[in-house]
Amino acid sequence: MAGEVPGIGRRLSGLVIDFIMLELAMWPLGLAIRELTPSAAVLRLLQFVIAVFYSSVFLAERGQTPGKIMASLRVLSTDGGPLNQRQAVVRSVIKWACVFGPLVLMALAIGPLPTNVQQIGTEVPLIEPEMDPLMGVYGFVIAGLWLALLVITRRHRDHQAPHDRVAGAMVIKVQ
Repeated sequence: MAGEVPGIGRRLSGLVIDFIMLELAMWPLGLAIRELTPSAAVLRLLQFVIAVFYSSVFLAERGQTPGKIMASLRVLSTDGGPLNQRQAVVRSVIKWACVFGPLVLMALAIGPLPTNVQQIGTEVPLIEPEMDPLMGVYGFVIAGLWLALLVITRRHRDHQAPHDRVAGAMVIKVQ
């Protein structure tokens, strides 16, 4: 089994591909949500829910998200079988909470988004949101936490991330 364990780079590339796909899918929805509420945190929470749904469905049905397919990865149960729905949901919630939780906290620090987006290109100036002066510190702390998660994953003998251990899952390379 040691030859089938993927490295951190391959796992990160799958995560980045999935995140980019989710961001592209959220763009039109985000513009619609912005008309309903100017809260960036609400938008990020909605993205979190969509990401959990996206990952859970793909992992329970195929064992792979589109990002994992492109990175040649598959998620299995630790007993070697496919993930069940509960494992897929638990893994997805914990995994995407580590990504979107800090983004929601930073969005709360930013405050409301500009509501006059439809006036771009006109003479009316956009109202810029006020930012917390400690935003750079928040970013640094979040980057440190993500680095700590990478180190924890790398030091585990099977390179299992914390969300894999809790859900009873493992990621393998697909040949």
